[in-house]
Amino acid sequence: MLLYLSLSGALLSLLLLYFNAREFRSSIYLGIFFLLVSFYSFHHYIFIYARDPFWIAVLYVNTTSVFYLTGAMGYFYVRSILTDNSRLRWRDAWHFLPAILHFAAAMAYVVKPWSYKMEIGETIAGNLGFMAHHKVNYFSQLIGSTRPVYLSRPLLALGYTVACIVMFVRYRKKQRARSGNTSTPQQLIMMRWLKVFFGFQVMLFFSFASLILIRWPVNPVLQFLNFNDMEFIVGTSLVGLLITPFLFPQILYGLPILSNHITLPYRDEDHELTPAHIELEVAVVQTMPAATVLQTMIAPVETMQEEVEEEPEEADSKSSGIQLEEEYLATLGIRIQEHMEQQKPWLTPGFNLLKLAQQISVPAHHLGYYFREVKQQTFNDYRNAWRVQHAVTMIENGMADELTLEAIGIQSGFSSRSAFFKTFRKVTGHTPGNLLEKKSLSPE
Repeated sequence: MLLYLSLSGALLSLLLLYFNAREFRSSIYLGIFFLLVSFYSFHHYIFIYARDPFWIAVLYVNTTSVFYLTGAMGYFYVRSILTDNSRLRWRDAWHFLPAILHFAAAMAYVVKPWSYKMEIGETIAGNLGFMAHHKVNYFSQLIGSTRPVYLSRPLLALGYTVACIVMFVRYRKKQRARSGNTSTPQQLIMMRWLKVFFGFQVMLFFSFASLILIRWPVNPVLQFLNFNDMEFIVGTSLVGLLITPFLFPQILYGLPILSNHITLPYRDEDHELTPAHIELEVAVVQTMPAATVLQTMIAPVETMQEEVEEEPEEADSKSSGIQLEEEYLATLGIRIQEHMEQQKPWLTPGFNLLKLAQQISVPAHHLGYYFREVKQQTFNDYRNAWRVQHAVTMIENGMADELTLEAIGIQSGFSSRSAFFKTFRKVTGHTPGNLLEKKSLSPE
């Protein structure tokens, strides 16, 4: 069971990193956290069940330093969620210090020849109790005991969990002082998720730590490594941590701090759009020309007008939060619309969500949340619809008489002829050649 949990956890962690790391930067810390927890479980499986001298020689001491980063990754994740900022700062370097110190303290063993490590691996495979007396780490030699070294890993992670809980409580106090009990739906989801996340961490790390604190005197290592009755608790915690982001993908959006004012660029007079101006701005958007192709693929944000134009006189905290989120998303939608129309960034082949976030100074995970929850389409589909409409306009204006269809696709922002034809057919239902043929047959 433990092996399957570990391998499944590693796979899910890699999938989480692969599909979400660029768009949701905080998921990098979450993915690494899951990966380290899975590796920690795999580490236990090798020593408890497999008893393979080769893998013991590979893992013993050589890889244990990375476990000191587990708590730090969880801390970075929670902090990035609460502050809506996933960047690391220079002063965060000290969080990596325990792992560095542990690796340096074990360097004398790390540089030992492979033959020596295989000999140690065979010894441990035959007698796990050897680990309780093998003071391979400089700190264990200094203290005179190996227990504090083993104990430092889960206790450090547990300490980070406590720090995360304190940070969360302080955040909630500041939020209540600033806006009362008003919370957006996404914030409510994230609050619940973080509480569950903390609970699983406490259960997981306390289980590991208690195996050393309580049972070490009875049996130094066997009780430390042998899960027995606590295996169920640890396994349940691990499964809960791993599957939650896949069951509830909303947690990947983070806890966006909604701006009260968003400057709309490219105006004759610079001004800020506040919630009071939304109805006027939506009315302006409604008067903008929109081609048939864009009616379904690039629907402007006027569809949100009905949702935000009427405010109840006595709204509770939940409805106020919904109103706040809708106003912010409506404002964000207008900003995206204007940027796409006026700057035409989609004409650049490499244009993506991250570049749009940089251009309009909005966090990428805010945009990801907007496209998935409001637009209910991927950013690529949204961008490609603009490109297809540009190509349609060029063909209808007779540009196909001077340029090939491939050239029209390239000038519309597509990277290749195949990408242009495939996307054009997906958006319009027919190929560029069909449109050109239809135009040539139509009376002048």
